[in-house]
Amino acid sequence: MNFYAHTKTNPDGSLAPESEWEPLFSSDCGTLNGKPCPACENLEPMHGHLNKVAYLAGKFAAEMFPPDSEESKAAKSWGELVGWWHYLAKFSK
Repeated sequence: MNFYAHTKTNPDGSLAPESEWEPLFSSDCGTLNGKPCPACENLEPMHGHLNKVAYLAGKFAAEMFPPDSEESKAAKSWGELVGWWHYLAKFSK
């Protein structure tokens, strides 16, 4: 079963094919292993929504503190966690 963060509509308002919808999660994302992810950085539409949100939330949180400080590292981790969990309340069968 596939899960999607966002559907896409055509210019006429009809629903685009499922193959064009934004996936909820991408298991091949480098950020899952602490590595850079060009797809997250470039906000690739067919890359996992949660991956991109976690990446950006961690990046923004880290930037609130001096680079490479313990506070920056902790904020990055907390930001990523919030990004991963931000859709939890929307989940349903």
